[in-house]
Amino acid sequence: MLSDISEKAVDVIVKTQKPAGMWSADYSKDDGSDDVEASVWQILALKAAYICQRFFELKKDLESGIRLMM
Repeated sequence: MLSDISEKAVDVIVKTQKPAGMWSADYSKDDGSDDVEASVWQILALKAAYICQRFFELKKDLESGIRLMM
């Protein structure tokens, strides 16, 4: 049950990441504004999922988001 919920949550995070690697506060890919705080939380959630060794394909999404924060 928990794995189903976590997979859905990760799916939402990945699908709402903007092409440049950031996220908006309202999860809209069309909104022009990038939200640093929302992006940091999404990166932390993806990192946690990656550490749990269930979502190895997240490396690309993590690197994209982290690169923009530097």
